[in-house]
Amino acid sequence: MKKIFTLLLVASLSLAAIAQNESHKWAVGAGISATDFSGPITKSYFDFDNYKGSGRIFVGRYINPSFNAKLDFTFGKVWFPTITAYPDVVADVYQLKHIYDAGINIEYKFNNGYIFKESAVVAPYIHTGFGFNSIVDYDVNTYVPFGIGLNIRPADWLTINIQSTYKLNIDNSYDYTQHSASLVYNFGKGKKEAKSEDTEVSDSDSDGVPDLIDECPFAAGTAEFFGCPDSDGDGLGDSRDNCPQEAGSMDNKGCPMADSDGDGVPDDKDSCPNEKGDKRYAGCPDTDGDGIVDKYDKCPELAGVASNNGCPKEAVETVSVPTVPSTPTVSTPVVTSPSSSNLVGTGTGTNSVFFASGSDLVSASEKKKIDQVLAILEANPNYKVKIKGYTDEAGDEYSNVNLSLRRAQNVWKYMSEKGFNGSRAELYGYGEYFQQSPKLSENRRVDIEIIK
Repeated sequence: MKKIFTLLLVASLSLAAIAQNESHKWAVGAGISATDFSGPITKSYFDFDNYKGSGRIFVGRYINPSFNAKLDFTFGKVWFPTITAYPDVVADVYQLKHIYDAGINIEYKFNNGYIFKESAVVAPYIHTGFGFNSIVDYDVNTYVPFGIGLNIRPADWLTINIQSTYKLNIDNSYDYTQHSASLVYNFGKGKKEAKSEDTEVSDSDSDGVPDLIDECPFAAGTAEFFGCPDSDGDGLGDSRDNCPQEAGSMDNKGCPMADSDGDGVPDDKDSCPNEKGDKRYAGCPDTDGDGIVDKYDKCPELAGVASNNGCPKEAVETVSVPTVPSTPTVSTPVVTSPSSSNLVGTGTGTNSVFFASGSDLVSASEKKKIDQVLAILEANPNYKVKIKGYTDEAGDEYSNVNLSLRRAQNVWKYMSEKGFNGSRAELYGYGEYFQQSPKLSENRRVDIEIIK
């Protein structure tokens, strides 16, 4: 028996392998075990003449890098002491008895990444647990094991196990030792093992973004947000969001834009930041609902007309240039188009006045077009006009609505200066809405519609 253990130990230490890990979480093993009752009684633990070989089988389960669990069973014959009266025995007189030994063990592995590398060549461990044995013709006894072991793994699926255990009896029986050598088959799928620690890429939060470039290495995120989550869903990752728990805008570094009056229009786009208003009018109120915001309406509580500065229409001959609302309806306006039989011009040909990019100034050449329209209106004093301003898509919607209305206002001013009665006109600013041409220059215009 001594020679067998010596040969197994030498063979085991000559193999290079790694300890059981997540790639094969289950293991079954079988081998031989030598059980010794004489050692604990005589304190002579290596008297191989009193060793008796038995069979051993077990099932193991990987728990984590530090711990394994094992269900162990040993069966065979042992040299059992001859009892006179417990605990007294007849010295050096042993009887050959059958033994059945079963136990549950927890192993603490030294190759857990803290003491030795998980990929260590030799994988030592210690173990303890609880078990019981039955010596045929005697009672069933319980014990607590304390032992050491060594795993050598020549292949992913194969391990050589050597184990030595002292089993402390807790009933009216005797302590004993067991020494075993087994072959173990490893199986079961787990996490994929790294090829080597030299090539392993650390990813602490397992989000697919390596820690080296992960701006949030301990919070799973996405590559789009540099490894960080977007907690408030505003399209800006938490690492670059000054308000990660509150949805905001990129212009304000992820924080909500200030809205002092709470009307839903941010202060930087609100023409009346301290007065609760309507988005259609760039955040300004229109108390009387006449389409002229209060800040430009000289009669804010009486519905009026643009030609009379927001006040009710008065029968006056002198036409003054009115102050018109800075931002008419931003959403699609509801305008009923006149019938084709009443419409003299529809925004084509000489009825469209064009502007330079970002400008509301009427050029000399475009004023000639307006003069042609004025001639028609002078000849037909019952005709009215709708002056509709437009822009291209450059800029934001608020700015474009303001620009389109200024363009319409300047055309209206020119017509008034030429003697046209301002009360015959309606002004509209549509911004970038209702574009009629893919060419930007053709959308920077004012259409003058003449209606009978």
